[in-house]
This record gives sequence, C-alpha cells and structure tokens, in this order.
Amino acid sequence: MVDKRPKLKFTGQTTEEILACSETHDHMSLLFAFEWGLQAMARARGGEDKLSDEERLVLSVTALDREVNNGGFDQFFRNSSYRFTATIISDLRRIGCDDKAAITERAIQALKLDQVTIPAVEKSMTREDSVRDKALSSCDDDFYNLAGDTDKLFAFVLANRDKIQLDRTDDYPHFPEFKRPSSASILSNSLLFWKKGWNPTVEEADAVAHRIAQVRSIAGTDADFEAAAVLFCFRKAIRLEDVSRATELSLRAFRLTRDEPMHQIEHKNWVELLLAKNLDQEADNATLDYLMFLKSGGRKQPSEQGQSNSILFWARLIKEHRARLPRSVAFFESNFPEVRLDDVQPSRIFTGKFPKPKVPIKFLSDLPEFQSDI
Repeated sequence: MVDKRPKLKFTGQTTEEILACSETHDHMSLLFAFEWGLQAMARARGGEDKLSDEERLVLSVTALDREVNNGGFDQFFRNSSYRFTATIISDLRRIGCDDKAAITERAIQALKLDQVTIPAVEKSMTREDSVRDKALSSCDDDFYNLAGDTDKLFAFVLANRDKIQLDRTDDYPHFPEFKRPSSASILSNSLLFWKKGWNPTVEEADAVAHRIAQVRSIAGTDADFEAAAVLFCFRKAIRLEDVSRATELSLRAFRLTRDEPMHQIEHKNWVELLLAKNLDQEADNATLDYLMFLKSGGRKQPSEQGQSNSILFWARLIKEHRARLPRSVAFFESNFPEVRLDDVQPSRIFTGKFPKPKVPIKFLSDLPEFQSDI
C-alpha cells in the first residue's frame, strides 16, 4: 500500500529529530533524509570510511533502490553508486532482503568480474556487451516485481539508531520551487505518445502539436509548436540512427530548444550516436558546443545546483571518451576546474532510462477526442 503521509523535507536534522517524525511522515522520505545527512557527514569528516558500518549500509541500500528504480542495474553500475557493488549483497542480507540480494547477485554476476572492485566494475560497463545488457534487463524486471521492503531498512535504522547518529548540518540540498514545464516541453513529450511507429516530418509534427494543444487546452506560440516538433523529430532521428537527418536537425534543435530540459538529454544522445558511428570530430564539435553553452550560463534554471548538475551530467561522458573528444576535454578542464574528470562522478540527475511500464501505453491517436482527425 502506498504511504499517503507527507514527505519529510531534510533541512539538516539530527537522527532523533528525523525519527520523531516516524508516525507522521512517509518512511521513504525519512530514509532519504538519512541519506542526505550521512553524505554530508562523510564530506565533513573526510570520507565514507569515517562512518559506522550501519551508516554506510543505509547509504548503499538507499543508493541501490534509487538508482535501479530510476534506471535499472545499468544505472547503478554506471553512477557513483557502483562503489557499493562489493558490499551491497551482504548489506541486503543483513536487513533481511534476501530476494533482493539474490537478484542483485545475479546482476553482479552478469558483469563477469574476476574481482568485485570499483575499477573492475567501471571497466566492465565501458564495454559493449549485449549478453550483459540482456541479463541486467531481466534483473531489472525481477527487481521491479518485488514487493517494496522499505520497512526492513527503516526497522534496521530504528534498531541501530545509536550507531546511526547524524550531526546537525547546513550542508543539505536547497531545492528550488517547482518550475512548470514550458509549453514546448509539454507538447514535445505529448508527441511521444501520438501513435506507435510514427516518423513524421517537422511540418507534420507541428500540425499534430497544434491539434494536441487544441484538444488539451495547452497554450502555445508558433515558436513553441516549432520547438516541440523539431525536438521530437531530432529525438526520432537519433533513435533510428539516421545520422543524416539528425545532422540536419541538430543545429535547429540547439537554437530552438537548448533551454528545454530534454534537449540536454537528446544532445548527449546525439554525441553518443556520433561516437558509435566513429564520427569523432563531429562528436567533439557537438560536445564542445554544449560545453560553451554551459560556460555562458547554460539553461535558465532557478538555482546554481541545476547548473552544477548539468556540468556533472557531461563530465562522465567526457571522462569515458576523453581520448576521442580532445577539444572538449581541454575546454572542460580549463573552464570547469571544480569538477575533476579523474574523480568518480556523483550520480547524474537523469539518464533518460526508465523502468518498463507495467501497463500498455495508450497512444493519443487512439483516444476518442482525436478520432475525427484521423
């Protein structure tokens, strides 16, 4: 059953202050509060090795749940959470999550490691391996089908509260107020659900965007409709690996939609496609274009944290392909010295990969309100 209680906002509370909310607030939000607090405490003390075994366990299990539920085991092994690979199975078993431990063990076995170490995990995930990816996807499905066991971790925290002691801190995320997506962003996302297998021209996508806006009462300017259509078509060309068409659309998408959150995702996907096709110079140019955009101020975001996340978002790609992106590496190291490419990068804010839907996707073109136009 979904917990309907309000979520706790972490503002630097101690262990006892967080646990005092156990009867009134959502337990998952309390666990995430512990995660933020423990990360801050590790930074203040000089590393996670200064934490107790119980405190480090809370970090590892919450990292697994967050990363796998957001982007599968692939994301867990690619983000900085992979530092917990060697201990996560024993941590899960310690709190009684034996089924989850068994699935996680299968996922680790899919990496085919001689030794479970951070460098070994990183090396495995840099290789193209369809067998590994298929095995990880199977583990994802089994993980998503498990009943939630948040209560087991929360019970562990309660039983070990004397060994999980948060310092009061001002080092916590100051999230900005929610910013409503732009009309261009809403319309572009709506086009994703227009109909299966759709591969329109920009003009056709623009026309459908107008129709969706009319039926759904979405206000938009001509620039919004054009931006939505171009971003959708750019995304489609990348997914179809149509380099020629994506090349034609890339500059137009950059000019019209670079302030949209999803453009950053698609521009990175574009760079990765160019690398996959061994078009290294073009990939370096495209990466450099976005880095220069970030240096000039980047997307219009309500906080400096958003800009920092964008820098980190690109850091992992550049680190992974540094030999193939020389101009981008040089620019990054000169202009973003606060992020060292040789360090393990913190988790990316978004990867573009989601758990598989548990219900069939309903396409807009199948809905009655759109039937008259089909």
